[in-house]
Amino acid sequence: MAEDDITIELEPEVTPPADGGTASEKKNDTPDPIAELKAQYDAIQVEKDSERNRADAERRNAAAERQRAEAAERELETTRTEVVESRQATIDSGISQAQTASDAAEAEIAAAMEGGDWKRLAKAQVQLADARSRLTRLDEAKADLEVAKTQPRETRPAPVAPAPPADPTEAFIASRTAPTAEWLRAHRDYLSDDRKSAKLTAAHHDAKSEGLREDTPEYFAHVEKFLGIGKQAAGHANGAGNGAAAPTRKSTPPVAPVSGSAGGTNGGGPVVTLRPFEVTAANDGTHVWGKHDLAAGRIKDASQVGRPIGNQEFARRKAALTAQGAYDRVYVEQ
Repeated sequence: MAEDDITIELEPEVTPPADGGTASEKKNDTPDPIAELKAQYDAIQVEKDSERNRADAERRNAAAERQRAEAAERELETTRTEVVESRQATIDSGISQAQTASDAAEAEIAAAMEGGDWKRLAKAQVQLADARSRLTRLDEAKADLEVAKTQPRETRPAPVAPAPPADPTEAFIASRTAPTAEWLRAHRDYLSDDRKSAKLTAAHHDAKSEGLREDTPEYFAHVEKFLGIGKQAAGHANGAGNGAAAPTRKSTPPVAPVSGSAGGTNGGGPVVTLRPFEVTAANDGTHVWGKHDLAAGRIKDASQVGRPIGNQEFARRKAALTAQGAYDRVYVEQ
């Protein structure tokens, strides 16, 4: 053990019996951090399934919308055809009537000239001019209609729903808000790795317990601090980034059993060794109590939420994670 290391004797995690039961009957009431992480992971899976179902529903809605648009287009085309045919029949009928009127006016003019009836002649000439004017207009309308029937009609393409991404991870990312999607694309390993995914969920709930609003710079900063992303980046910048060899990964000293030489002589819990950087992290605000700790009964006073967890709680968490073989993967000295 290094000179600056300290040892913490964990307090016994036994809840005093409240109903006359034995301590062994109550020890299972102690919150299990691994069970909590598993519950958070299960929540992520439920959310992913929900997103998948939502995407399927959107695709079905898009297909139904396309079918409705196509049906409306067919109905519009049918109506358009009926209107054109009706106009065609009206124009043909008008042309026939105008031609008949023109022929009658010409015959009337001939008869008036033979009889020398100039008044009758003038009236017939007006009738002929009117009939021929109507005939000209109707011929133009018929020609326009024929042109319109041969020209392609402008159509608007039916709305096409964007094809869903082939990658399920990208599909999940695309369903999030723009800031969250951008962050997830830069940290895809927190979706593909189950442990990291569970830790990301824990970071999200911790940020929410601090009253931080999602998609804000403060929210992402808190999440990255919880995940230790900034510490990892600093390690790369100080080591491999400048050409130097990357720092050697240091194993955290295992939890020591209770013994006369290792402490715990008063019958307390095991002894945990904390390195200097761990002591700093336990007390400088890197790790703070959250509302979930209050709900789990780890703290009793709501005013402690947001305050550093201290050496005892840090040692308890380290012991629990070390027992699962997970501590070295989530907290490494830089």
